[in-house]
Amino acid sequence: MPRVLLIEDHQTVRDGLQLALTRQGHTVDAVATGEQGLAHLHEDACDVVLLDLMLPGMDGFEVCQR
Repeated sequence: MPRVLLIEDHQTVRDGLQLALTRQGHTVDAVATGEQGLAHLHEDACDVVLLDLMLPGMDGFEVCQR
């Protein structure tokens, strides 16, 4: 199954998505900010990124550009 990086600032949404994806057999790494997501991408490979566009600080569009 694909390894997913979930970048979502709302804890409830992040927890729900992580639970649902894990139940489907995916390995999920979840972080709360764009900065944490970029750092995670530099440290560890993933197959897909599930990215919230309306993040505080560095928004999802900037994460994509970097």
